[in-house]
Amino acid sequence: MRRILATAAACALALAAVSCATNPASGTHHVVFTTVKSEQEQARRDHEEIKRIYGLYQDQAVQDYVQMVGTRVARNTPIADWDFKFFVLDDDEINAFTTGGGYVYIHRGLMTYLSSEAELAAVLGHEIGHDVARHPARSQAQRVLLGSGAIATAILTGNYALAEMADLGAAAWYQGYGREHESEADRLGLEYAARAGYRPTAMGDTMRMFKAQEAFEINRAKEEGRDPKIYHGVFSDHPAPDERVVEATLGAANITTVPRGGWLDNREEYLKAIAGLPFGSSREQGIVRENRFYHAGMKLTMAFPKGWNVQNERDRLLVTKKKESVMQVTLEKRPEKKSPREFLLQK
Repeated sequence: MRRILATAAACALALAAVSCATNPASGTHHVVFTTVKSEQEQARRDHEEIKRIYGLYQDQAVQDYVQMVGTRVARNTPIADWDFKFFVLDDDEINAFTTGGGYVYIHRGLMTYLSSEAELAAVLGHEIGHDVARHPARSQAQRVLLGSGAIATAILTGNYALAEMADLGAAAWYQGYGREHESEADRLGLEYAARAGYRPTAMGDTMRMFKAQEAFEINRAKEEGRDPKIYHGVFSDHPAPDERVVEATLGAANITTVPRGGWLDNREEYLKAIAGLPFGSSREQGIVRENRFYHAGMKLTMAFPKGWNVQNERDRLLVTKKKESVMQVTLEKRPEKKSPREFLLQK
């Protein structure tokens, strides 16, 4: 009960700071708890943590290319004074995201699945759409409001067990709210990329790619006895691929004005820009071949039992046998004046 009352007090303070902001993308009003300036300042702070977790891909030409494409798309938003920054993360996940405040990230793993500059523009446009519509700030406000609603239910009824039940209802409602965000970001991304001259059907192409990759990953994960790694699949607030393909196809069909020089696809330029981009694990992060892990930087190789699945994650090796057995390998700094044997024995 003390925890609930303490949280209620915190929510009251947060609600006192509430403001109603205009959505630059639609002109409608939404509840937020932060200004654009403070959101940008927080994004700068978050950037340092993101660099620490993922690391930036160490090829300035690739970074400059993504910045160029992203800037071209961002110029066609209603917010001309935002300084958008785009970064390629040295990670093989098929993912892209924004923290708000004009900071947009794409994993190099996703770039290896795209086949043209127009598709890259569609992905970056989607994240730009999240930013312009202030989805990060709106989602934060929604979580606070829904959390305070759950606490109010407990206080007003005197039944504190209802707080957990109300939280479950809030989570379901928030899931629907998130799906709305994703659909809006798809629509805005398609619009901004098309204004920049990029082929509008590229958004649908990326959705079909995600759908095919998802089906492949689900089957592969089933064979290897692990959970699938699906684009935005950790969060069920993203619309299903089929739904997004239909919406993107209809959206592209509604764009009838073709640029004088025709739509840009720039397939050759894109393939040239990503030439040499690692597929899967990189040399710096270590490479998995069948049941063996290799790391050139640490001059290390490890062999695991045949039939086990070896996953090279950002901060660990996860080795599994069809969910029956799990082995985790992490790095820790060895204390001074202790031999490797002594260090292992204390574990």
